[in-house]
This record gives sequence, C-alpha cells and structure tokens, in this order.
Amino acid sequence: MRAMMVRSIPLALDTRDAWKAAGAVFARRTSDDDRIVDISYGEPIINLGSSQCMIEGIWNEARVVEPLLTPWASRELLGSLMPSRSYEGPNYYWLKGAGRGGANKSKRFIRNTEEMRQLLVEAQWMEGDVQQHIDGQEYRVITVGEKVVQVTRRDGGHLASDRVYTWVGVTDAPPHVVGIAKNAARMLSSDKTIIGWDVIIDERSSGAYILEGNLCPGVNEATARRILDAVEGTPYNEEA
Repeated sequence: MRAMMVRSIPLALDTRDAWKAAGAVFARRTSDDDRIVDISYGEPIINLGSSQCMIEGIWNEARVVEPLLTPWASRELLGSLMPSRSYEGPNYYWLKGAGRGGANKSKRFIRNTEEMRQLLVEAQWMEGDVQQHIDGQEYRVITVGEKVVQVTRRDGGHLASDRVYTWVGVTDAPPHVVGIAKNAARMLSSDKTIIGWDVIIDERSSGAYILEGNLCPGVNEATARRILDAVEGTPYNEEA
C-alpha cells in the first residue's frame, strides 16, 4: 500500500479503481453516518474532496491534503488569477455555487449595475462566486504542490458525466496554462495538495485564467501513480 485515501464526496467508480490499482487504499467508514473508523495505517494520508478532517482530533499529527476550494474560498485565495466579477458592460456571467461537475452553476446575461449587484448578493448568500463569461479553450491541469503531473485539453461536454478530455502532456501544453496553475498552487499552504485546475485561454486576449480548483479530480491509473510519486517525492515521468 502506498497511501491511505479518505474521501468526503462520492467518487466515480473508474477514479476509485484507478487509485486502488496505483496502490492506494480507502479508509473504512461506518454504514450509518459515514464516519471514518480506521485510518490507523498508511502514510501519507490523502484527503479527496474537502478539508473537514482538519477539525477531527485523530488527524492532528497526520500529513493531510487541504484546503477546501469552494467557489467563495477560491475567489478569496486566487481572485487575481480568475475571470473578473466586476460589471464591465452587458455580458454573460456565471453564478457558481459549491457542487460537483458543474452541477451547481448557471449562466446569466447581466444588463446593468443593478442586475450585477443582485447577482453578487445571490452569490454571497450561497457562498458562491461570480465570473465573467470567457470564450476560449479550456484545459485541466493536475498539480501536487507546485509540481504539474498532467495536462489535458477539454474538447466537449458541459457536466462532468459527458466531458471529453484529450491528453496534451506537460511539455506540449501552452506554457501560460502550466504557469498559471503553478502560480495558483503556490498560493496554497500544503506541498501535498492535489488539485485539478480548470484553466481557460481567452480567445480574444490569449490570457490564461483559473476557473476553479477541483480537490477530487478524475484520474486514470497512470495519473494516479504519478500523483503518488509526486506526493512521496520520488521521480515520475510527466509524459508516461
């Protein structure tokens, strides 16, 4: 066993199988309240989905992946790297709440400053974020600390269940896509933090922006092995 995995949200079956094939084991939980009952073995401990473990006494001495990147927390931490949430004339804006795979976001056309004010109030109420819509090419960049272990290009789909990603590789990825993901990872506190960054290149300005960070990114076995290598500090092949 290479690592003990703890998840606070449901995992896709293929992602769970990929982690297991790479040598990770998932902690047992009770059937009635999903409470963690056995994390007595396994280092490092990797938490997928949230930082709730930070308030559980049993975790105090463990090396735990964190923090929780809700839309609100992402804006507070990474606002300078994200699309604008200021009114800059009639345009589409995204209202993004906490949720898996784009299931809790909506696209609104905002015509004036009053409509923008109302949208920001709604975002604050749901602890969400507002982002100006950007037309462009999206990428998923997976980092462990500041190490980039995978880059894929999004080629279709809206929700997580129907998204299509094409392998790009770290070396062949646009440098500013890799660069902004590293900058975002550098702003976080843990060198063991695993995040799948959604990055977009604006087709008009060619600038890169962070759309969100996913603490439970979908992986295949090869990517899971590279992540575990990076967490352990051992060499890994970015292109394998």
